[in-house]
Amino acid sequence: MIRFLGIAATAMAMISVEPVSAQTFSTTGGVYTFSGSGVAIRKGLGSPLNCFMSVDITNDGMGNITADNIVFSGSFGFCDAGFVAANVPWTVTVSGSTVTFHNVYIQTMFPGGDCEGDLVASFSQTGVIEELSFDTGFTTPSTLHEVSPGTGSCSLAGVLSWP
Repeated sequence: MIRFLGIAATAMAMISVEPVSAQTFSTTGGVYTFSGSGVAIRKGLGSPLNCFMSVDITNDGMGNITADNIVFSGSFGFCDAGFVAANVPWTVTVSGSTVTFHNVYIQTMFPGGDCEGDLVASFSQTGVIEELSFDTGFTTPSTLHEVSPGTGSCSLAGVLSWP
């Protein structure tokens, strides 16, 4: 009877343990395309544009992670022409649930004045869906500084998911 209770207690403990989620892109080599619609992009004090955004995150299998092929589209072409990713690939680091895109540079046309800096996202996972959340609030600093003084910073808010 004691043996049965020990086995039952072990089984219950295994069932009640929450699964640990690891970012697939940070642990497994490959190219992972994260994308999402309804990503709000804002330059300075201008109105935010609702854009589709996608980014390829590449893990070379040796611990090096980069972001490339960044695409903004939508809002009658204003996202396409208004925001262009430059100086790619960007280096990506992961610490817990924080994903940082380093040395991001965005060329902006409407209004003019580029933005640069590190872009931070929060990672989450539900089932097989992995998400990167960009937020301009207090929890995640997803704001890039203005390159030319007086042109205004760039902010990003939205969720990109894979697969």
